[in-house]
Formats: sequence, C-alpha cells, structure tokens
Amino acid sequence: MNERLVSTTCFLRPYAIVRRLIYMATVMYLCAFALRIAVRKYYLFLPDYARWAMRRTEPSVAAAARTHVFFVVVDHFEPKADRALVRRWIDQ
Repeated sequence: MNERLVSTTCFLRPYAIVRRLIYMATVMYLCAFALRIAVRKYYLFLPDYARWAMRRTEPSVAAAARTHVFFVVVDHFEPKADRALVRRWIDQ
C-alpha cells in the first residue's frame, strides 16, 4: 500500500511544480502590469477607456458616411551651389 502511495505522489509532483510555476508567472505578470500602470500613469485614463471599450453602441451616421483619405509624400530639394539647375527648373 505504501509503495502505491509513493509512486502516485512521485507521478503527480511534476504537475504540481508546473502548476506552481504557472501561478507564480501569472502573479509576476500581474505585478509588472500594475507597476507599469503606476509608472506610466495609465490610471488616469484606463477606467474611462475600459468603460468605453465595453459599451456597445450603434455606429453613428457620421461614421457611416464616406471618408476620403489623402496621402501626401513630400521631399525637399537643397540646391547647394547649383543655381543654374534651379533657374532652369523655374523657367520651365
């Protein structure tokens, strides 16, 4: 009877260790998250953000309207000492 109890205990022990490691990792993650909230001052907007995220509303009429998106890519030119090139471009 004692041999059976010992073998069962040895078999379950690795699972208990893994379970404890998972619990410890979860607690450490939650502590780090709480520290991040405090250091970065997320507590200022986090409650309102959670309330906003949980609220289910119908999309407004303005959101359903067509939206135009414009992409503008701009580069600048520095002529340095090449004024003749700039003059040609202006003349064209």
